[in-house]
Parts: sequence; C-alpha cells; structure tokens
Amino acid sequence: MSDLETVPRAEDLWSCPACRGLLDTDRERWQCLTCEARYGARRGVPCFSAADEFYEGRFQTTKEGGVRSGLLGRLERHFGEFRILRFLDRWVPEGTTVLDLGCGGGRRFLAERGRRTIGIDLSLASLAVARDVYDDVARADLTRLPLPDRSVDVVVSVDVLEHVPPGSKDLVLAEMLRVLRPGGRLVHYYDVDSRKCLHRWAKKFPELYAAVHVQQHGHIGLEPIRESWARFRSAGLRPLCELAHNKSNLLYPETAEWMLSGGYADKALWARFTRSFAQFLLARPRLRRVHRVATILYYDAVERWLPDEHAFSSAVCYEKPLLSRAPEPRSEHATLDQPRGVEAPAGRASTPRPLA
Repeated sequence: MSDLETVPRAEDLWSCPACRGLLDTDRERWQCLTCEARYGARRGVPCFSAADEFYEGRFQTTKEGGVRSGLLGRLERHFGEFRILRFLDRWVPEGTTVLDLGCGGGRRFLAERGRRTIGIDLSLASLAVARDVYDDVARADLTRLPLPDRSVDVVVSVDVLEHVPPGSKDLVLAEMLRVLRPGGRLVHYYDVDSRKCLHRWAKKFPELYAAVHVQQHGHIGLEPIRESWARFRSAGLRPLCELAHNKSNLLYPETAEWMLSGGYADKALWARFTRSFAQFLLARPRLRRVHRVATILYYDAVERWLPDEHAFSSAVCYEKPLLSRAPEPRSEHATLDQPRGVEAPAGRASTPRPLA
C-alpha cells in the first residue's frame, strides 16, 4: 500500500476518461493533451460525464459514523450501521488512497485516520456535499474513471453495484482493476438478487416487481450472489472476505414499507398487515428502534443457518495480486469482522460477529 507522501496534487490527480491522457488545467477547465477532449467544472466540481436525471439530487446526506444519543440509539447503531463501519474499517487500511464509487454525500468515516479520499458520483448536488468531506471529488461514469492507471490503494462502494446495468458490470470491474495498484483491495457492500421466500413471492407479479424492486430505486443490476462473487474471482482477484447478508424474511420497518408498496399490500393479507405494522413502527421512533435491535439479534441467531442464495446483500473484499495467481477457495460461515480461515491484518484485533 502507498503512503500519503506519494499522493499527487489535486490538479495532477485527474486523467482523461476518454484516452487516459494527461490533462492541462486551470482548475476550472481541463483539456486532454492527447485527444484534446475538454471538460468543465460546476460548483467547483470537475465534470467528466453528462448529468444524470435519475440520480441527480439523490443520496446527498453525509454518513457521519457517529454514535446516536440514548441507549436505544446506541444499541441500534452498534448492532446496525456500525457493522458496516467495522467491515470497512477492517478491510480498508489506514493511510491509504481510497476511491469511493457512487459516494453520494460522502462517508466521514473513510476520511478519518489519515486516509486520502476521492469521491466519484453522477449527482452534482451530492458531490457538492461530499467535497466538504473528501479530498477530491468528480462527476464521472463508472465505466470511464478519470484517474490514471494504478493510482489508488482501495476501491470502495456501498449500495452501488446493484445500480450498474448487467452489460456494464465487466467494464466497471475492469476500470476498478485499472486504477487499483497491485496488492490493492476492492471493498464493496451491495444488494443482490435474492432467492428467499419473500422475493420469490414478489416476483410472481413481474410488472409490480419491476416497478417497486427495480425501477423505484434504480436496482437494474441485481444478480445472484454467487454470480457476483464469480465475476470478481474470474478477474483474477484473491478473495479475502465474502459475506452473505440479509437472508431472513423478517424485515426492518423501512425495508418492509417500500418493498410492499405500489400495490403489493393488496396481493395478500399478510403483506397488508406487514406494511401496516411497518408504518405503525415508523411513526413511533422509540418503538421502531426496539424492533430494529430485536430484528438484528434475530438475524444473529438464524442467518448463519440459511443458504447464501437467500441473501439480499453481500459484503466482499478482494485483493489484486502482485503477480497472477489462482484464487483461493472460500471459507464457509464467514463473519463480518473475521471470515473463517482468513488471518486478520497485522495490528487489528478480531472479534467475530455475523453481519446483520
């Protein structure tokens, strides 16, 4: 991994996404010295791609990573969001150059501990927020990253890969590998195409499923979990961690409210009751927190016994080999903080806990 002394200045960071050539810049405009392509800036953000109407203005909130007040808030944070934070903290080394794809408003947690952070997103409004958190941000398409070859140590994304169309997934992965240094890591948390009972039932209504589960949030790139893992492995990456998450049919109130919207509640009595109960909980924050903590504890108890194909989400970490080598077999019953059969990074304590 690199240290921060080797990080280029902001004006030297970007490269032409069309030909990867060097850019001449006055910090307001960029022109490629090779293909003469020109790029501008808006709100102080370099723009290497066109605006995207669907994503513009979405996901503007900066993820702080702090501890909520009150006992229930602390429990919810510890058992819920902190698990993703611990996952990122474990597999994103300190003092590295981190590229956050689909960064939204940024993650303050990634910008801490001396890391250099670069954010890429399609939403200018989100990037205007993220620039206060990250060292550098730019609007760009994931299939044409405006960065030089081998320029970052870690590529991170949270809830992004399910938005990548199937026909673009290999292109996006190729771009990740191009900008990643040998020995670097890909660290991703993303939704997958689940085979659990709830999703199989939802797919019985194809038009409704397309409207609610795919088009509503832009989840056009959902794929079975093992297919997603195979994609990374076939690229020659070494798996350090592969986790299956959200296998149970028990839903958080926020999830149940949108998953059973758009007419699903009229398809079955249990669906109507589940959505009504979710709305009841959402209107009562304290009771919702109690329910959330109880749900996570239930996940801890049952998810390790459910098949990976039931997962709705996956958390993975892969390493780009220094030299080409065959990937290693996956260990079963992996946990959030320490997958079985994988040594903890030097200097990191291991406290195994299933991802909830």
